[in-house]
Amino acid sequence: ICGVHAGFQYDLKRFFDRLKRIGFGSLGLYHYGRGINKERAAFFNSYDFDYMGHPIAIDKRFYLNDLIRIKKEQLTDSVYQKIDEDVKKAVKLQPYIKVWKTLNEPDAKMKWSPDVACVLAKRIGEVIKKNASKDSVILSPDPYNMFQKNLNWFEQYLKAGGRDLPLSPAIHIYRTRPESPD
Repeated sequence: ICGVHAGFQYDLKRFFDRLKRIGFGSLGLYHYGRGINKERAAFFNSYDFDYMGHPIAIDKRFYLNDLIRIKKEQLTDSVYQKIDEDVKKAVKLQPYIKVWKTLNEPDAKMKWSPDVACVLAKRIGEVIKKNASKDSVILSPDPYNMFQKNLNWFEQYLKAGGRDLPLSPAIHIYRTRPESPD
C-alpha cells in the first residue's frame, strides 16, 4: 500500500485523476471526530483508492490530552476501557473503511516509546479485528519518516513485541530533498 495525503487537496477529483493516470493508489486519513462519511468514502472507492481510519483519535480530547505521551505505568484499566470504547465506536461508525491505522507517527516528538506503542497497537488492533470487516488491513504504528533515528525507533518497537503482532508494517516515507544518504 502506498499512501499519499489527499484529504486537504483543493480539487480532489483533478488530483485523483492525475494519480490514477500515473498509476498511484491513495490512502486518505481523517484524524479526529466521527471520521469519514459514506459519501467521501464512496468518492475514494470510485477511484479504487482506500480511505484509512484512525479510530483511536475519535475523541480528540482523550487522544491529545490523555493518550499522547502516556507512560506504561499509566496504562490503567480505565484507560484500556476508554481505548476499547473509542476504537469500537469508530469502527462501527465507519463499516465501509477497509484500512485501519493503530497509531500515527508514534515517534514524532516521542508521542510513545516503542514499548508503549507496542502495547497500545496490540490493544487497538485487537479491537479493530473484533469489530471491522474480515478483509480489513490493520497497520502497525508508522514512524513519521525514514531517517535512521526513526528506523531505530521502529526496530525497537519490533523488539518490544511488535514483530509478533498481526499488523501490516507501515512507515511514512518522507525524506529530505534531495535525499542524502544515511
